[in-house]
Amino acid sequence: MLGGMYLSPDLDLKSKPFSRWGILRWIWKPYQKLIPHRGKFFNRNPLSHAPIIGTVLRVSYLLLLCLIPVILAGMDTSLRQWIVKNSSSVFWALAGIELSGLTHLLMDVGSTKFKK
Repeated sequence: MLGGMYLSPDLDLKSKPFSRWGILRWIWKPYQKLIPHRGKFFNRNPLSHAPIIGTVLRVSYLLLLCLIPVILAGMDTSLRQWIVKNSSSVFWALAGIELSGLTHLLMDVGSTKFKK
């Protein structure tokens, strides 16, 4: 649910997932400028909607923004320990985000073909 509602491949647009971030949606503005939308995916530029790559980019981008304050506060060691301790949960959360992205991609491709 997290992947579909808040970490959708459509964060590269002014979309519903972008709007759901509310007051924090400003953090996705640089991402929108850096990452082209899916039209580029079908022209061999696999970024926003690409399986695995798109998810890695979105999660990495968000982690980078979240980790900067954690590192500056000196809490990065405890975060690493938490990730190692909960690695199974972290893996399944990332797998869920990827599955959501794949579902989104399949729906986009299907709706595009249906419209044609």
